[in-house]
Amino acid sequence: MGDWFQQFLGKVGGKLDAQAGGASAVRELVLKLVPHVQRAIEQQARTDGGRHVAPHVIRIALPYELHRSLLESARQSLAEQVQESAENFIRDRRYGLTGKLEVHVLSDVFRDQPSVKVGFEREGTAANPQAMTVRLVTVQEKELFAGPLKPGDSIRLGRAQGNTVVLDDGSVSKFHAVLLLDAQNRLTVQDLGSTNGTFVGSAASRLEGAALLASGETVSFGDVAVRITLT
Repeated sequence: MGDWFQQFLGKVGGKLDAQAGGASAVRELVLKLVPHVQRAIEQQARTDGGRHVAPHVIRIALPYELHRSLLESARQSLAEQVQESAENFIRDRRYGLTGKLEVHVLSDVFRDQPSVKVGFEREGTAANPQAMTVRLVTVQEKELFAGPLKPGDSIRLGRAQGNTVVLDDGSVSKFHAVLLLDAQNRLTVQDLGSTNGTFVGSAASRLEGAALLASGETVSFGDVAVRITLT
């Protein structure tokens, strides 16, 4: 999926217009993803009681930036169009199903291109998300955030208004980093190309890409150190 996705990003880039809800991007994503969905269904189909049965849970993981760029309505449209295509494919192959066909569009900070995974059971919390309470407190004991997150939810941190958590400090970039709860209820942190970097724990080198966080971990956004508690 690598080459086409890089070309796709180059073409749509920041042009996922809000007026169309990213409709053109969704159409292109559907066209590119459908063959991968069909191949995955074909590979994972099994025989049950003398009949061929197709997996009914489809998970599409999008890179964080792409997932964020698409409106909620666009992500819903993507899921609906992939589901319709999968239903037609399964019907044409005369496969059975052991459950209602489900398509879930998720965000994954560890990926740099979309991925497709199919199965017969709901994996982790993707289809039945459980909320996790996240609390962010500075080392000076100032509470920055406290509330529940469910898989796919994120907390954006930066100096600019409009972030979930505004850090009014000159060492912090306008849009500095993001915390994301993934499909397995794991909290991750990703730097958004900040000037002064993001540092996890006592690491001397700035964060490249994304990292998993444990409860009680301290993350520094520029010079601002934040302790993260998960319950």
